[in-house]
Amino acid sequence: MGVIEMSLSEYLDKRRSKWPEISKYVRESNHRDMLLEALSSMFVREGLPEDLDGRKRIEEWLLIHGAVAYVRPGKGRYGTDGKPSGNYKRSEYRVGWCNFGGDPYPDGLGSIAIVNGYDGYVEQFDDWRHNDNIAVAFNNKTFTPDLNIIYTSEFLTEYDISLRNQIIYSRLFPIPTADDDKTAATLQEMLDDMHTGRIKVITSKNVFKQLCPEQAGGNNGIEVVQLSDPKASDHIQYLDHGKDDILRWFWRQYGMDIQASSKMAQQTVDEVRAGSEQSMIIPHERYHCRQEEAAELKRVFGWDVTIEFTEPWQNAFAKCEREEAVQNGTDEQVGDAAGDDGVSGNGTVADPGMETNDNPDNSGNNHDSDAD
Repeated sequence: MGVIEMSLSEYLDKRRSKWPEISKYVRESNHRDMLLEALSSMFVREGLPEDLDGRKRIEEWLLIHGAVAYVRPGKGRYGTDGKPSGNYKRSEYRVGWCNFGGDPYPDGLGSIAIVNGYDGYVEQFDDWRHNDNIAVAFNNKTFTPDLNIIYTSEFLTEYDISLRNQIIYSRLFPIPTADDDKTAATLQEMLDDMHTGRIKVITSKNVFKQLCPEQAGGNNGIEVVQLSDPKASDHIQYLDHGKDDILRWFWRQYGMDIQASSKMAQQTVDEVRAGSEQSMIIPHERYHCRQEEAAELKRVFGWDVTIEFTEPWQNAFAKCEREEAVQNGTDEQVGDAAGDDGVSGNGTVADPGMETNDNPDNSGNNHDSDAD
């Protein structure tokens, strides 16, 4: 019986012995998918053919594989053996992720482009840089995928596991002991009734002696084993803050310069502005690569395609430009209103505890599509 033929609970029961490994994989996959989904929304493409196969996964493939290729129908070589592969229709324009092989060009990339589709097709193009049947686009100037997604998802998964273990270890979880099976069964029944709020009548003298040794004339009580430490819950906040720091670091690399300060540190206005400018380096480079992609599509296929930042990144650019104008012009506060992004008029970032400013400027200013 396969996974599809059974319920999720049945599948998990069968895999219970390996649940820690499955759970970690699920957590990491979840973080990776969320980061990929959010980061792949950086750019929007307009002007591509509506029936272009694979058009909805272009940005995702660029982040995962580092390169994609648009191909003219029926012009490449099938697979490595010249035979058809996958469900590829020769009459369709397609786009797929791209690998390289063959003799290298001076920059190290192979001269054979191997184009892969999500439905399993593979097609090759020789001397792709001088081949008018293929247009190759890259994620960045180094022709590489985005490995930060993988690294960050691993870090977040480890924080999740630590948080879960810390929460479990912090539970109030006393374990009573018993001298015999009958007493153990009675105690278990009493614990179950305690969870439901039912009042219990003690009928066992042995249990009464253990619960109330002084009244029963005995010296022994119910010994309780403590495997947890409720006071350890104080440490949960540090793990939670650490997880926030990882996410803040990740988004700062891509233009979302989320500022935060604790009572242990203050940032000057100059430090905040410098951080905003540095956080736009990678998005700026990728924007250039997307403009080269549009130019290549125009040259090879004659398509008038525009590729621009989506609104969140347009707002981040506008915020960065406004901060630079303030720095070079006046002594006004950064932001449209006092406290807009946590910068006070005395040159320091106002202390919001662990609050973050993840809402970029909403002024509606658009990024200039010709920006360099």
